[in-house]
Amino acid sequence: LHPSLLSAYRKRERSPDLIDAAENAAGPRRRPASPSPPPISAHREDYDMSKSNDIYASLFKSLKQVSTEREEAEKRVKEQQEIKKHIIASAPPPPDEEYRAWWLSFYGTPCPYSCPQPMVPPPPDLQPIIASYAEFVARNGAEAELELRDRVDLQLHFMHPTSHHFSYYQHLVRMCQWELSQKLLEEPTVAEQAEVTGTEAGTTGEAENPTTSDGTAETPAA
Repeated sequence: LHPSLLSAYRKRERSPDLIDAAENAAGPRRRPASPSPPPISAHREDYDMSKSNDIYASLFKSLKQVSTEREEAEKRVKEQQEIKKHIIASAPPPPDEEYRAWWLSFYGTPCPYSCPQPMVPPPPDLQPIIASYAEFVARNGAEAELELRDRVDLQLHFMHPTSHHFSYYQHLVRMCQWELSQKLLEEPTVAEQAEVTGTEAGTTGEAENPTTSDGTAETPAA
């Protein structure tokens, strides 16, 4: 082809996306793309599941009801446990039958308490005084306690049931009584051992110095 025709043919074959720099040097190199349509969302902003009647709303309401019932049941269980703990804590302790029996045997009257009061240790300077009087009462009985308690000059407040140290004092009395009873149980054993020892010593003496039928001691032959 003629060169002029060839150039005209090339101009017709140029891509429409390419723009001559001489025609529009500052323009875009490619055709601007058309804007894409906004995405379609499946979520409905005006949808209220609590007011709808479809299957999803029914399922949501059922699950919400089950969750609410479970929370209420757990709350009731916790409340019952707290009530039970409070009842157990506020209930009086079971009767101390051993303490009541000791009171009856020592004082000769029924015990007015179901169990001893909580033991409160006295100050260190008061402990040896209480121990001394407790031992004296344990040896001499409840009459000695009544006489000492009624003496105003002594001011033995720990012997009164209203004292915080009354339970501590009674505990020492019972301990002293137990120790005295243990000593009494051991004394016959000691006496029996002494008697057996004396008998054995007498038997040995008779064997070493035999006597005749008339009561005179035999003289060994030379």
